[in-house]
Amino acid sequence: MEFLDKALESMAIAFTTAGRACRQRAAVPNRQQAEELQAQEEELRAANEELESQTESLRASEAKLKANQAELEQATPSWRRAAPPCASARWRSTARTAS
Repeated sequence: MEFLDKALESMAIAFTTAGRACRQRAAVPNRQQAEELQAQEEELRAANEELESQTESLRASEAKLKANQAELEQATPSWRRAAPPCASARWRSTARTAS
């Protein structure tokens, strides 16, 4: 009986040691993966900041274009805005033939 107790104790120590070794071996790739994920996270953060900056720049450009368009519409005489381009071309051609 004592022999079995000692054998079981030795087996338990062997399993514990083997389990610890497996966890340590598994921890190395996990650390590497964690470092790689952290590097990817930093890259994604930088890319996101760049995209946010571009978005703000595009919004500012859009606002400027809208302001310029509104300014042009106010500067254009109302009779030019009302007449479609093809109508004014027809009027010019009929005016020349009538002369």
